[in-house]
Amino acid sequence: MRIGVGRAGRFQRPNPIADVKKLKVPRRQHDYLRAEEVGPVLDALSPRWRPLFATAIYTGLRKGELLGLRKADVDLQNRLLTVARSYGRQTTKGKHADVIPIAKELVPFLEIAFAVTPSALVFPRPDGSMMREEMTRPSLLMVTLTLVVTSSPVMSVGGVHARS
Repeated sequence: MRIGVGRAGRFQRPNPIADVKKLKVPRRQHDYLRAEEVGPVLDALSPRWRPLFATAIYTGLRKGELLGLRKADVDLQNRLLTVARSYGRQTTKGKHADVIPIAKELVPFLEIAFAVTPSALVFPRPDGSMMREEMTRPSLLMVTLTLVVTSSPVMSVGGVHARS
């Protein structure tokens, strides 16, 4: 720390960035998935991905929180889900655990996810280990939404927005 402070003290010139005006970038309003769009989006997915995307839609969990979710974190009887970790880390991005309610529409998808694997994870790879590479492809959801939007005259282009 002293070295950094010492170096900073040696350069007594004005900061050139101080004169640069900040750009004002308007905030975009997010377009959320509408209730009537949820069914068609989930129907367009392969059965392998349906429980994962249903959980993302109904809970708003981040990708890492979804992939780090363990069966022990899900209480289907009381319809409560504990968000306690992200990927392999023992904490979430926010550094705290949250308990959130499970929507009744989500229960059947979670039951399917529990039934298809003996893994402790809710959404593992086929070998039972934690998914990573498969979910780093952002195009998966966009391809699904494009298929649904182009095949349905009722739907508008919408996106799924998770917690920031």
